[in-house]
Amino acid sequence: MLTLRGHHLICLVAFQGEGYSVAFARNFKKLQKTYLNNPAEKVKVVAGPDMACKKCPHLSKNTCISPIDGPNSRIIAFDKKAFSLLKIKPGIYTVGEIHQRLRRLTKLSLRNFCHNCSWYGRVPCQKLISDWSSSK
Repeated sequence: MLTLRGHHLICLVAFQGEGYSVAFARNFKKLQKTYLNNPAEKVKVVAGPDMACKKCPHLSKNTCISPIDGPNSRIIAFDKKAFSLLKIKPGIYTVGEIHQRLRRLTKLSLRNFCHNCSWYGRVPCQKLISDWSSSK
């Protein structure tokens, strides 16, 4: 079972191999492969650090200390925004259920979600997510 926080439910679709460290990127790529290719896989959606965060060099005592993406309260707010956008709350879902919710997102809702992210403009997330949605 995957354990993923709110914003990673969206970000995993657009991940392009960059990250905060080699170990983080390698782990995120592994999670992405499972997330994109196994619709029956269970996902425990959490409001806090997840399987991706465990390899992040900015995780300290279960708190985000990233000088770029932090403070932790900002990450938590980003997760809450993802929960609202996907109309979910912490709990257990299948990957397929999450994907159905992702496919309903509009370019405008993605732009509104993504615009405060440190990766915004460096990775074409909205296009990648939109292209992924239309290819399914």
